[in-house]
Amino acid sequence: HLISNWGELRAYDAIPAEGPVSDSVARELIHGYYACVSYTDAQVGMILDALEELDLERSTIVILWGDHGWNLNEHGLWCKHCNFNTSLRTTLMLK
Repeated sequence: HLISNWGELRAYDAIPAEGPVSDSVARELIHGYYACVSYTDAQVGMILDALEELDLERSTIVILWGDHGWNLNEHGLWCKHCNFNTSLRTTLMLK
């Protein structure tokens, strides 16, 4: 039996206090998540480019990590509070 209330998500105005979110809200949430990932990717790219321009890329270690995964309506769940792999996987990038 899985218990999840998506506490973080339920605090927003457009999210119902109970039950699933509508398809249109789900699309907007997923779009927003991917926009954040794209923005972060661009920022990391700028850092790596700057290190190369300053000739520091060979003497600098860059480490990025995340503390948890995130559900984007997989299994009908949102946020991070469950034991499915989508919540358990984390990001780790080394350069």
